[in-house]
Amino acid sequence: MLIESVDNPKERVESNDIKMFISGIKLFFDIDTEVISDISKKIKFVTFDQGDLLIQQGHSDKLMYIIWDGEITIKLPTKDLTRGKGEIIGEISMLTGNPYSVDVAAHTKVKAFAIDYEVFQDLITTNRKIAKAFTTLMVSRLDIMRQQGVLYVRKYQMLDKIGEGSIAVVYDGYDPELKREVAIKMLKYEVAVKSNLLHRFKQEAITIAQLAHPNIVQVFDIIEDYSTIFIVMEKVVGQDLDLLLKKKGFFFPDEVRTILIQVAQALSYTHQQGENGIIHRDIKPSNMIIDKSNRIKLMDFGLAGPPQAYSNEIEGTVNYLAPEVVLGEAIDGRVDIYALGITAYKMLTGELPFNSSDSKELLKMHVTHEVPNISEKYPHIPKQMVEFIMRALVKDPQKRISDWNKILELLGASNALAKPTDSQEMVDVCVNINIHRITDRKSRKFVDSIKQLLKKNHLDFSISTSEVKTVFQYSNED
Repeated sequence: MLIESVDNPKERVESNDIKMFISGIKLFFDIDTEVISDISKKIKFVTFDQGDLLIQQGHSDKLMYIIWDGEITIKLPTKDLTRGKGEIIGEISMLTGNPYSVDVAAHTKVKAFAIDYEVFQDLITTNRKIAKAFTTLMVSRLDIMRQQGVLYVRKYQMLDKIGEGSIAVVYDGYDPELKREVAIKMLKYEVAVKSNLLHRFKQEAITIAQLAHPNIVQVFDIIEDYSTIFIVMEKVVGQDLDLLLKKKGFFFPDEVRTILIQVAQALSYTHQQGENGIIHRDIKPSNMIIDKSNRIKLMDFGLAGPPQAYSNEIEGTVNYLAPEVVLGEAIDGRVDIYALGITAYKMLTGELPFNSSDSKELLKMHVTHEVPNISEKYPHIPKQMVEFIMRALVKDPQKRISDWNKILELLGASNALAKPTDSQEMVDVCVNINIHRITDRKSRKFVDSIKQLLKKNHLDFSISTSEVKTVFQYSNED
């Protein structure tokens, strides 16, 4: 097959040469041969003389170019950049629908391949790998634009990239009008082209935007631009509990109590919102962030929604799925309670009550296996917290604990939320002491001596002891 040049019909290029060239460009490394062949049939071969403009600022030719031979000059506000073979230009305008933002001229005679808007849209909407490749390209372009000057999405300034998940890239941001830091979550193109996932991303933004609770991350704005969606939300400086748990190994009961009370209050609130309540459906440590003031923020409402009569798909994180989800039965807020029980078990022990490398076996365990008796292996865990876990993990949702007031009572919320009667500010202090190579008898004697000291000072206290195997290793000098 021969492809004629737009500018000079005498110049021709073999289709096989096009396929070899495109497949060698980093952007298309992972694209299937059949797709590369399809692209080669739809692009046009063009040439430019030295000094010609490939792209003119303010214009919108709806063309993207891949440079095959020669050099181009990209005229940025602060400096000019010279680029050559394999460079891709014009893609930002294709993604946004906006006019070109800079001039790009031929530094030498240039040969290139042109992709028009219709072909481009067909490529990213029908091929997930191409859409994924353009996500990578877009992220790099946004970074370049940010380095060359101030980059905005509507009124919000985009700063450094701070995270990336399976469906979105997250940036630091700034709202110049309200003078506050924000986080900006950009939906990846490979997700944006899938209507069901696009709907879910929008739903997450709309759902959270309707919620106003101190333990739920707040959404400020939803923006459709650059052929994708951006969610502008509260910036939470802290760590997600999953990463923190991996560092520590487990949390002490008082730490877990503080976390669970806040999450329970957030879920109690969401379950009362809307006509039938909002279920989170993906409760787990990685969806909880703890900030510098030890406040928990519940995040990731991508699966959230009202109760459902039945479910055709098993959605959520396998380790935390309630039996009724596995069985495709009707679900309500009790699936969040089950997941919170698993979360509590994991945080207290560093282990999951049900665990298997085989996802099918793990799903079966949620339905048929009894919950391990946590008290036998970890006797230091308070009885009321054990009661919450065991009642939250009951297989039958009709018999599972569902009264949030009772849950908060078991978690000790009344004590945790009690206000100081003294005019002096009261604080809770947690001291962790790890003692290496000590006998059980000496350990009990040491703990008893600490208790006597605390009683002597008329302090209200609780002590938890446990055998530590893989947490912190301190020397005597620490």
